[in-house]
Amino acid sequence: MPEHASSYPAAWLTDLDRQYRASLLAFFRRRTGNPAEAEDMVQEVFARIYATAGLERETAGAYIFRAAGQSSA
Repeated sequence: MPEHASSYPAAWLTDLDRQYRASLLAFFRRRTGNPAEAEDMVQEVFARIYATAGLERETAGAYIFRAAGQSSA
């Protein structure tokens, strides 16, 4: 996790987690076959969100799955 605090409201980050976590877990489980590794990869995606300045609500979903695709490459 970066040393600085995220500029995003905690409620927004929580909403993103609720909205996308299950899909991300399913995506990574299919890729890895390992539930623990899938969970680690989901955490990596959310750490990227936390560290990314300027992410907008309208583009968050696209960013999340682009980051997921890069994580599984």
